[in-house]
This record gives sequence, C-alpha cells and structure tokens, in this order.
Amino acid sequence: MDYMQHRNAAEKMLTDHNSLMSGICGHRRWIYELCELGMPRFGELATRLRDLRAALVPHFHDEEAFNAAQRDSGQQAVLNNDLEKTHQDLLMRLDIMIKRLQSASLEFPGWHAAVAEVETLVTDICNHEDTEMDHLKKSMTPNPG
Repeated sequence: MDYMQHRNAAEKMLTDHNSLMSGICGHRRWIYELCELGMPRFGELATRLRDLRAALVPHFHDEEAFNAAQRDSGQQAVLNNDLEKTHQDLLMRLDIMIKRLQSASLEFPGWHAAVAEVETLVTDICNHEDTEMDHLKKSMTPNPG
C-alpha cells in the first residue's frame, strides 16, 4: 500500500467515523429526551442499537481490511493488532444488549438502569473508535526521509 492509497483509505474511514459518531450523538440525544420525559421505550432503543450495529459492521470491516492491507504490504499496522477480536467483542456486547432490551421487563430493574448500561457500551464503542481515528490521523502525516 503506497502513501496515497493509505491516505485515501484513511480519509474514507475518518469520514465514515464522523458519520458514525454523528449517529451515536443522535441516539444519545433521543435517550436523554426520553429520560427527561420519563418515557421508557425499551423496544425502540433495541431497534436503534440494531441500526448502530448495522452501521458498525461495514465500518469495522473497512478498518480490518485496511490493517490487513498494511500487514500484507510489509508495513506496520496503524490500528490495533487485536482489531478483529475487539470488533467482535463490541458486536457481541451489542447483540446481548439488544436481546436484553427486547425482553426489558425481565432484564432491567428499570429504564434508567437500562440507559446506564447502554451508555457504558456506547462510551466503550466511542472510545475504541476515537483511539483508532487518532492513530489514523497520525499515520496520514508522511514520515520524513
């Protein structure tokens, strides 16, 4: 992978990342508004998490393909070497949360408890993505020499 290929792939992932984070912010606003109104909607929250998962799958795939292309070309991987495992763990946690929200009356003591768990998961996803994007941005500066 030459520098321009690297840069183009990194720029695409950064654009995708910005879209993903914008969507997450929208979900967080929706949850906050429901909390303020005292209107629990476990099923709708599960649907929103399913939509988030659907957006994460191709984004994660692109990151993993980018890492593989770097390794195949003999370059040091910019992103975490355990990327695939980390992504699978996050997707598995989302799947479990979605199932739990779909049977909300049995799984959570209340709406606020569910929201707190969702917020922890979403924060973990955001932190993971922010770290990856920081590494990508740094990698876009050509090495002197």
